Amino acid sequence: MSFSLLFIENVYLVSSLSDPGEEESITLFHGEDFVILLPPHEVEVTFRNRSDPRKTSDLMRGGKVIGNRAKTTLHLNHLIIKAVGEGDEGLYILKNSKDPNDLKKISLIVRDCTIEQITKYGGNFHIPVVGVNTPITLEYRPIAVEANQTSRPATVVLTATGISMKQLQGRISVSERSITVSAVTGADEGSYTIRDSEGVIQMKVCLKVKGEDSG
Repeated sequence: MSFSLLFIENVYLVSSLSDPGEEESITLFHGEDFVILLPPHEVEVTFRNRSDPRKTSDLMRGGKVIGNRAKTTLHLNHLIIKAVGEGDEGLYILKNSKDPNDLKKISLIVRDCTIEQITKYGGNFHIPVVGVNTPITLEYRPIAVEANQTSRPATVVLTATGISMKQLQGRISVSERSITVSAVTGADEGSYTIRDSEGVIQMKVCLKVKGEDSG
C-alpha cells in the first residue's frame, strides 16, 4: 500500500501512489476538507491528536467508520474529514487489516486561518470587518505558532475597548469596513482572528509579507 498527495479545488487527497512506509506531512487551511483515498483492500484508520499523541482514536475498522468525525463516500473509496480544524491536527495511520506491517502515516497540520493575504513589505494589511457586530476584538498568533502550535492561546492585539498591544501601537486603525495594520514587516506574519461583540469568531486571516525583511 502506498500513497501520494493531490490537491483539487480546495480538497486535499491522499492517494495510493508513493513509496510504502513513507510519512506524508501536509498542511491545510482551517475549514478545508481532508480526503483520503482508501486502497481496494480493507484498512484500519486511527488518529493521534497532536495535543495528546499518546491517545489513539479509531476512525475506521472492519470497513466501517467509527464515530462522527470521519465519513466515507458511497462506494467506500474515500475517507473524508470535513472542514478541518485545530482538533483534527495530528497523525493519521492507515494499516492493512491483514498485514500490520503494511501501513501509511499522514501528519496533518491545520493553519489557523481560512485564507492567506500576501502584502508587500512596508505595505498595509487590511482585514475586512463589514457586517461584524462591534466592538471587535483582534487576536494574533505569530507564524511559528500559527503553523505549528495552534493549540497555544492567541494574543489579543486589539481589545474591544480599542487598546492595541505595544507591537502594533501607532500602526493599527479601525474603520467600519476594515482593520488596517500599516507598515508591515516579517515580524507581523501570522494569523489574525476577528471576534465580534459576543466573542464569536467571524474570520481568520493569515498574513504573508513579501519582500525585504520578510520571514
